[in-house]
Amino acid sequence: MLEPVSSVDVFPTLLGYAGAPIPRRCDGRPLEKVCEQGGRDYILSQCDNRIALIKDGIKLEWNRYADQGMYYELYDLNLDPDE
Repeated sequence: MLEPVSSVDVFPTLLGYAGAPIPRRCDGRPLEKVCEQGGRDYILSQCDNRIALIKDGIKLEWNRYADQGMYYELYDLNLDPDE
């Protein structure tokens, strides 16, 4: 089973590629093996009141607004690459 990765893994990954030592107290872990395997099949992201799932060039967002409730957005990233 593939382990999830996180943005905290970016810093130790960059250090690893640069050949620099990774601090012992670093929260993340290097992802060189994940990068060499071609990454992941999908991305699941959460920021504030927004959750996004990206797979095969399609992005589905769930937005939660206090005054509007749950709001969904669907994007085709091949047709809208700036989204």
